[in-house]
Amino acid sequence: MRALRGYRTRHTPVTKPAVLIPNVLQQQFTVSRPNEVWVTDITYIRTRQGWLDLAMVMDFFSRKIVGWAAKPTIHRELVPEASERLCGVDALATR
Repeated sequence: MRALRGYRTRHTPVTKPAVLIPNVLQQQFTVSRPNEVWVTDITYIRTRQGWLDLAMVMDFFSRKIVGWAAKPTIHRELVPEASERLCGVDALATR
């Protein structure tokens, strides 16, 4: 297996951010129990076939990934799809 060398950075036009979900944490990052606060993030992974967009849902208490979704192109439904694909029944039991 050989690593890919060199790549161009993706340039995305800066536009007004779309607020799909309000920021309810307001920078209050104190969490006392699991499955109380979930946060999401999107990252881009370069593969031999091209870019892969990966959305993850992390439990803020345990810092573990509890859900994820990946697509070759980014779409609005990528993060909600990651939220729907929670790994394990324990995550939903206390919600």
